Amino acid sequence: MRPRLATLLALMLVAGAPRASAQPHRHRSGRVGDEARRRFRHAVSLVDEGAFAPALSEFERVWELTRNPAVLFNIAATWEAMGAFAEALDALERFEAQSPESLRAARSAEIAEARARLEARTGTLRVSVPHEGLAVAVDGIEQPRERARAGLRVTAGPHRVALSAPGYHARETLVHVVGEHESELRDPLDPQGSTLHVRCDVEGAEVRVDGAVVATTPVASGIVVTEGHHRVEVSRLGYTPVVTEVVARGLGASVDVSLPWDAHPDLTRAAQLLVRVSEPGALASLDGRRVPLDGTLPLPPGPHTLRVTREHFLSETRAVTLPAGQTTELDVQLSPTPAWRAEYLGSVRATRRIGWSLALAGSAFVLAGASVGAAWFAQDADAAARFNHARAQLATPGASGCGGDECLGPLQTYAATALPPDATLHIAVGAGFGVLGLASLVAGVWVLASADDGRRYDRAPRASLTPTRAALTWSF
Repeated sequence: MRPRLATLLALMLVAGAPRASAQPHRHRSGRVGDEARRRFRHAVSLVDEGAFAPALSEFERVWELTRNPAVLFNIAATWEAMGAFAEALDALERFEAQSPESLRAARSAEIAEARARLEARTGTLRVSVPHEGLAVAVDGIEQPRERARAGLRVTAGPHRVALSAPGYHARETLVHVVGEHESELRDPLDPQGSTLHVRCDVEGAEVRVDGAVVATTPVASGIVVTEGHHRVEVSRLGYTPVVTEVVARGLGASVDVSLPWDAHPDLTRAAQLLVRVSEPGALASLDGRRVPLDGTLPLPPGPHTLRVTREHFLSETRAVTLPAGQTTELDVQLSPTPAWRAEYLGSVRATRRIGWSLALAGSAFVLAGASVGAAWFAQDADAAARFNHARAQLATPGASGCGGDECLGPLQTYAATALPPDATLHIAVGAGFGVLGLASLVAGVWVLASADDGRRYDRAPRASLTPTRAALTWSF
């Protein structure tokens, strides 16, 4: 047996065993005292053999049975023999606190020597890492957080300290504690990374996380943040800012923001948009919000998505940037849908067919009226010539056997059979055909002249852009 340990154990045999036997009234059975003495002797023999761990267990059992403070000195000596000086010093202090004054006075020299020896071999380990929910383990044994913050008594030498906290990467540190000295851990743990996925219906908006600008919408990838609570603010000139609180854990959190237009915009910095569309009845929207075409509505400056729509026409979508305090003008030419283009071209062809039909029919009627008139005039001229010839022959003396008024009857009879039918009927028919044909011809020419040429939607697009005015037209 080691000399110093033998002295301590001898002290306990003298001071402890008689105490256990001298106070049998503390135990309801004599077996308790017998067991205590038996285990005490066994513990001493184990120490003599160098089996300190089993000896410690035996001494602890004796303490449970007798509550004799002197046994604590043996426990302290056994811890010291095992090299656990911090535990030995704890047991020695328990002995000093619970042993009678007479015992401490009688063995004050040994106690002082033991304390000095143990204090030189122990130090203090303090954990000052400022994290909520911090867990501390020293050499694999979890320690109360508050005790670790106040300072843990440990045996001098290297110790592995494991720290962990929600939202932070766990860390294990090897700390070399020096006797009679305090070692402190104060470096914070590394925060665990997480991500924020921000989606906003407005382009060019600033995204602030905890007061710092980290991105501008649209945000293509996740924003790397630490795990925990964060304040997210999305703002842009002309819009009402949106502020939200989120908790990022693990894979992260998502923030969906819809920025409303400022209800009371600064008119000196607001933008205006004037849109001239090739088709009447068109509608315009900016970032999905309906806007008038006449440029009377104050708009948020910056990038926007303009969409112009009209029934039967392909919608047009363009990215536009509106300067603050200025009016942007756009000229937009819409293109029809294939079905509407086909219907339009069919209508143009039908109108042309009607015009040509009216013109051709009018021409035919005019020719028919002219033919009727020409035929009647030819017949009338021929009949007049024959009548004049007949009258000349009858009026020649001696030629026909009559003369003067005597020839009137025969001439009237000849005229009734030789002259053409009623002139009024011929003239009416000819004139009717002529007027109807001329009206139809004029109508056909007017329809052809006023009809669409069918190239209304074939105009080439043109574009121009200036700092204060933009003009865009396009077609497909």
